Amino acid sequence: MSEERCRQIMFVNRWYAATLLSYRIGSVDRDELLGNLRVLCRGGAFAECWERTAEHRRPLPEDSFGARVGREVDTLLEERVDDPDEWWVVGSPLM
Repeated sequence: MSEERCRQIMFVNRWYAATLLSYRIGSVDRDELLGNLRVLCRGGAFAECWERTAEHRRPLPEDSFGARVGREVDTLLEERVDDPDEWWVVGSPLM
């Protein structure tokens, strides 16, 4: 992996973490959380980061916040692949 790509992946990982923290402390509501995640999922660096960190999410308890958000991100990434022009459409919530 190039140094530039590594920086991109670290950046999107921090963006993801900051987005989750904003929601957990009440700075953003659920709709804003999903909107931020939807935008984040548009980038290829995030998709690569998400794929590389999949094994870290596997042991999370099914009903945990991290697991619920993870399922939502999985759905958003699938929607991105299925129809890249409809990324802004709000789907059914998993959380």
